[in-house]
Amino acid sequence: MKGTSGILLASIIYLGAVSLQCNGTNYQYHRKEWTKTSKSATMEIDDTEPIAVDECSAYSTLCWLESTPSTLQRRCGPKARNPVLIRTLLLCLLRSGDVETNPGPRERRSPKNPCVACSRGIIASSKAISCDDCSKWTHLKCCLSISIRDYDELVSTQREFSYLCNRCSLRNLPFYELTMLKADEQPVNQPAADNSNTSLSQTHSALKNKGIHFVHLNIRSLLPKIPELKALVLETRVSVLSITETWLDATVSDSEVALPGYSIIRADRSRQGGGVCMYVRDDRAFTPCGIPSDGMEALWMELNLPDSKPITIGTVYRPPSSNAISFVEGLETAVSSISLGNEIVILGDTNIDTLKDNNLSKAYKRMLNSLNLRNLISEPTRITECSRSCLDHILTNISTCKIAMSGTIDIGLSDHLPVFCTHKTAKAKFNSHKYIKIRCMKNYSQELFLETLMQVDWSAVTD
Repeated sequence: MKGTSGILLASIIYLGAVSLQCNGTNYQYHRKEWTKTSKSATMEIDDTEPIAVDECSAYSTLCWLESTPSTLQRRCGPKARNPVLIRTLLLCLLRSGDVETNPGPRERRSPKNPCVACSRGIIASSKAISCDDCSKWTHLKCCLSISIRDYDELVSTQREFSYLCNRCSLRNLPFYELTMLKADEQPVNQPAADNSNTSLSQTHSALKNKGIHFVHLNIRSLLPKIPELKALVLETRVSVLSITETWLDATVSDSEVALPGYSIIRADRSRQGGGVCMYVRDDRAFTPCGIPSDGMEALWMELNLPDSKPITIGTVYRPPSSNAISFVEGLETAVSSISLGNEIVILGDTNIDTLKDNNLSKAYKRMLNSLNLRNLISEPTRITECSRSCLDHILTNISTCKIAMSGTIDIGLSDHLPVFCTHKTAKAKFNSHKYIKIRCMKNYSQELFLETLMQVDWSAVTD
């Protein structure tokens, strides 16, 4: 290769003539011009040793180089301005035999730290956040749960916080493996699901159906379980999410416990226990209410829906150590103060086991009957190794025909199961016309109107 390249270089620089054969036709380069010549089977450089080339690859490459000489000029320096030298270097490469005639674009290297969401690389100057579980990084713009303002505040204050990426959030949920299966598959070494009860997949599909979905959960510390709640609301898009035992105080800002697409209202107690809050979807209009709530921790609001009665929604929590009779009386007073005609939905943890037939349970049920309320949850919501109790309730005065579904959701976010109910929405009427009657004033006559009034018998009014 070295000897041949030397002969080739010397011959072209001093003689400036090259002949090459492509598809049976001989082409000669002389004084910056290619012309057809007689037949030849080899590539000749004057009287030097013949050099074989691969079909027309040399000719096509040389023509390309002639049309774009500036590329090699920039890379090879001022000497590359000589077109003969440019073609000489190219022919040397072609003579080596290991040059790809059409290499295509270079294979893109995978980034060292790819983003979990967009797979693009994350560098030192990127605004990104690391997952506490898998230690993988996510661009801040790909992370919907943290805004740029909150990110800058956390970086400047060096405050510790927890973060899980979407994959790890779903993986930590107990139904993750079930959701990865096809509809007609069953987990290995597990029996088929019993259709007599509402299964988890059926519950998820029910919460995706049309309707107004209310969900309550005794979460026992809200702050570390925000990633799981984000995954839950993204899957179900519930209208109102009621939370008890938030364990928050004034040192925790709303942005730290925010859910994307939801507004939050809170009533905190302390970081050691208690506290309630409600998440309301942004496309739902609501108004907080100041309803008296003696003997309990509670939040109240009024949900306003188009072409429907207002729904008064409450989230209540009774600590186990509080007086149960005071709670029952306080709840009765609160419900009695709600406007007549409003639909009522009360969600919460009352710590009253309705599965037991004791005096407290009977007094509680008598109070509900007197207020025309009923409990939609009749199955255990807190299950331990030695007990099964129904402590989380959904109380409502809405007629049975308007409740599409209710029950529990088997998600292990705490020692309580979430409870839910779905309120049916009114179907829109199509191809129906609305008629409005108005008085036509086109032919109005004041004299005729007064005359008609004089003829009316007003004795029934004046006597």
